[in-house]
Amino acid sequence: MNITWKLSMGAIYQAMANIKSKLLPAIVATASITCVGCASSASYMPYMNIWPVNYTEDDIRDFHLETESGKNLALIGYDVQRFSKGGSSSPACCASLPGVGANVRVIWRTGDKYAQESEWQTHSSTTRIKGATSKDPDTGIHLIVRFFSNEKVEAEYIVRSDDIHSPVNPRVDLLLRGERAMRNPGD
Repeated sequence: MNITWKLSMGAIYQAMANIKSKLLPAIVATASITCVGCASSASYMPYMNIWPVNYTEDDIRDFHLETESGKNLALIGYDVQRFSKGGSSSPACCASLPGVGANVRVIWRTGDKYAQESEWQTHSSTTRIKGATSKDPDTGIHLIVRFFSNEKVEAEYIVRSDDIHSPVNPRVDLLLRGERAMRNPGD
């Protein structure tokens, strides 16, 4: 016996909205409770975008993040322009990342846009994630990864209320708004 279900797109969207509003907070709450006994003080954040910002004159061909223990966080970003060419790229999407206070290792490769991959150079640096987060599942949270000279990197969570490009949050790098303004580590 075959049963055919006919659902309108409105019914499908309503079901998805119900899942988001009722099930997602329960999953987040359960994950938070599970992490209460974690050895690390930093819990994992829900899936989010990572915005790379490059304050060097190296073209960053790709980058990814790992935990201190070497676990790949299943995120790869590509083609981060050198500072003089804009210093940013599209956000890397999406990964569940350690929370504020956790250390992450950033691994990136630099090389000329037209060079063979075998000619690229690999760099890595470990940094402690700083910034602010929110437990509200409707709040936008992004991780900005900043690349500086001498293989220095920073990682900072930014909470946004409407848009990453909003001038409201002074912690958002001006490069992400298309303004070329140098920043130094710790700024």
